[in-house]
Amino acid sequence: MSRDNTNEMENQNPQTTPPMEQESLTGVSGYRSYIPPERPARIYEAYEAFFALLAILAGYLFIKTDPMYTPFYGSMMIIAMYSYGAFFIRMNGKKSNAIYLMFARFMAVSLFINGESAISYYSYWAAVLGWCVYVFISFTEGKTVSDWFFADSIKAIFVMPFSAFGSVFGALVSAVKDKGNAKKILSAVAALAASVVPCALIISLLSYDSEFARIMNRFRELFDIDFWDEFILFLLSIPCSMYIFGCLIGNKDRRKADVLTHESCEAASVNARSVIPAACAVFCLPILAVYAVFFFSQKELYLSAFTGQLPKGYIYSSYAVKGFFELVWVSVINTAVILAVSRFCKEDTKEASAFKKANALIFILVTLILMATAFAKLVLYISIYGMTLRRMLAGWFLTVLAACFVMAAVKQFVPGFKLTRAIVYLCVAAFIILCLSTPARLIAEYNVNAYLSGRIRQLDIDAFYDLGNSGIEPLARALQSNKLPHELKTKIEFFLESHSDITYGDPVGTLSLPYLRALKALKSLGLIH
Repeated sequence: MSRDNTNEMENQNPQTTPPMEQESLTGVSGYRSYIPPERPARIYEAYEAFFALLAILAGYLFIKTDPMYTPFYGSMMIIAMYSYGAFFIRMNGKKSNAIYLMFARFMAVSLFINGESAISYYSYWAAVLGWCVYVFISFTEGKTVSDWFFADSIKAIFVMPFSAFGSVFGALVSAVKDKGNAKKILSAVAALAASVVPCALIISLLSYDSEFARIMNRFRELFDIDFWDEFILFLLSIPCSMYIFGCLIGNKDRRKADVLTHESCEAASVNARSVIPAACAVFCLPILAVYAVFFFSQKELYLSAFTGQLPKGYIYSSYAVKGFFELVWVSVINTAVILAVSRFCKEDTKEASAFKKANALIFILVTLILMATAFAKLVLYISIYGMTLRRMLAGWFLTVLAACFVMAAVKQFVPGFKLTRAIVYLCVAAFIILCLSTPARLIAEYNVNAYLSGRIRQLDIDAFYDLGNSGIEPLARALQSNKLPHELKTKIEFFLESHSDITYGDPVGTLSLPYLRALKALKSLGLIH
């Protein structure tokens, strides 16, 4: 066959490539590389651009808010954050989850009634993380707490917001490109600027009233800020704004919806059950043997905590502290062992199922004994040296963890029991009760009353500094007692005098129930006027 005929045949029967494949294949030095088709740019609606602007403001306020020292701002931030999410969810035709909104209200109240306390900090961050789960659940229209709640929480906090992390800039750019939106934005800015002049005139005219003038002066001091400091804060707030708006858009567009689905989690759980019961037994028996030796060798030492008697050769502080945190960590390790055996052990026969139940019950019993011992030691320590926030949180943690283990034991006898949901509801309810019980005030009241009644030997004034304003009123009441030694009375007076400057600073941000009570107590002592 001649060369001309060959070329003619090649032209008649070219090596065809599908149109899309031809576009995605290119020759570079004789090699072909795949170029994925471009995804069409997302078109943002006008209200989404508005929410992007709000996200910029929210990110800045989030960075600037310190719930420990400005609890009122933290409380308002929680309310604004959930209102922001609720309006966006409603704009998209979805229904907000009422339980999460109720949780947010509890956390906002917690900040106000606890004031400058570590509990306010915990409440604030619980509300922040809960907001991500709230948005996720509202857009998925799933159950409030599913059997895979912990996987849903990981997805809501770490996957969905980052799936649309840069979308805030796309929404803002689209708003500027739209002439109609740009005109509305400029009109709003111009109207806000125009309102400055009449506001200034009205403020100057109404300043004849001394109280109004004092409030305005406080606001002027509040906004007397350093430009560069605020500019740095604004730069730091940009990732927060990207995260906030990315959470909304990522959930609305269902980006990364195929990650950590309930089906994939269930399949992974089933596939993970590949270890034979004999191997699990070999793994667990040495651990149980160690516990047997421990209980036998230390039974008199640790069981004395339940009788309230101090073993020979020990003092209360060393006996109560020694081994407490070790027992807590051992309880956590036991939790991991129970979960590992439950997740990886095969359950293909009745014998295997019986082994898993028996193994779980044995470890649950051992863990409950260890936690009961640790709790008894903690109670003994508190009865001698009083209560602190760390001791209260440790007792709360042990109580909640023990309740979770009891429910895990119930699960072994009632297979249909929804353990995950029960644990989540229990932990959330216990946390709400902890926050609303005003722990700092309870601790201060307990220590003062226990000392005055002689139940504890000493009143640790240094521990009251960790309670914020909640410790001022009980100590002011104790100062009026005739049962205080001179040295302790001097320490209390110094403590109260060091807090007599609480009226200085931001009068709005520090507003809280403990602040108002402390203010009243200090006024009654004549320390402030």
